[in-house]
Amino acid sequence: MILASPTEGEKSINTSNVVLFCFLLIPTTLISQSAETPDYRYDVGAKINDMTLTQGGTLVVATNDGLAGIKPGSNDLLFNFTEYGKVKSEELLFIPNAPYVVVGQTGFGGIITKKAVIDYMSGKVLFTTQSNGWKMIMTCTVMMPQNKLVVSGQRRASEKYINAVAVYDLNTGEQESFFKLKSSETVSGRPLLLRSGLIIPTTKSLIKINMESGTTDWITKTDDIKFMVTDETEKKSMH
Repeated sequence: MILASPTEGEKSINTSNVVLFCFLLIPTTLISQSAETPDYRYDVGAKINDMTLTQGGTLVVATNDGLAGIKPGSNDLLFNFTEYGKVKSEELLFIPNAPYVVVGQTGFGGIITKKAVIDYMSGKVLFTTQSNGWKMIMTCTVMMPQNKLVVSGQRRASEKYINAVAVYDLNTGEQESFFKLKSSETVSGRPLLLRSGLIIPTTKSLIKINMESGTTDWITKTDDIKFMVTDETEKKSMH
């Protein structure tokens, strides 16, 4: 059990399986009484591995069964994501200045087989590999301030295990664009999202794709590009 007084910022706490919230009062003579009778009690149903108080005030709890969200002041769990089972603290990526936590789990040989993106303010699961047809994930990048998710990897058997890139709208979780890559190419670094399209670094080239039409604007033979940036005009880029 744990007694917690929510504060701003992010904090990680290790505990067992019950979360108690006590809003401490003044004068100080009331503190001990308040601590004995918590304002809110949440049973997440499994051993707690880690807790993080996010920038938005939601407490994200990693358990042996999954990932739970608690919004102080509410009587119920905001969300309880159990699709991936046990979640460790190192499998969580909190996106700075955005309400998203990315859950990533690896399979045999360190291959990323499961990814999920959860809006910890609304409790909505915006993306999972299983529900969107991915067998293996190479990159999964939240793009801010565009509020997009760019995913690359290998598709499932129904699509003959092709390599592909997709863009999702994080306002809705809906897929906006989808591009097939050549079988010999995989994404090798962070894509660059522009107003006019998407530049993808692969193991063999840089590819500029028009997201509206799905056509390729240009291809430049190069390799080992890990990161790209552009100026405000988006006419020049550096890598």
